Amino acid sequence: PSGGSVPLVSITFTPFSLHGDADSAVLDVDGQTVQSSQTGNVPSTLSWPSGAASGSASLSLAPEMPGRESAIKFDGPWALKRLMDKASVSGSEGNLEARFVIGGRDVAYTIQSNSEPNPLFLPALAGFSCPKAF
Repeated sequence: PSGGSVPLVSITFTPFSLHGDADSAVLDVDGQTVQSSQTGNVPSTLSWPSGAASGSASLSLAPEMPGRESAIKFDGPWALKRLMDKASVSGSEGNLEARFVIGGRDVAYTIQSNSEPNPLFLPALAGFSCPKAF
């Protein structure tokens, strides 16, 4: 929030495409979920960071299919950023689309944030990594 001691951004994910071999997809960020299905989708707004001690972000497709990956998951305070790095992102600021492919099946979302530019896609963070040792 403005003037807060901890940065916080609200991000709205709107599912708009789900592979025909998937009945549903669940995007989970620290227990905040976005549900996607073949029968209809509703936008969901998540807060990041959520304040959860562990921090996690995952995307899973159902049903699981033998011999194919059905989920991706990351842990830690930057889990959502690392998950978003797995997406193919297109569009312009304020109207971004992110498409994930898991085991040959895809799910796509439009992404809007209350902050411009969207902090998940800042160019300064694109190539950043922490040093392995000091």
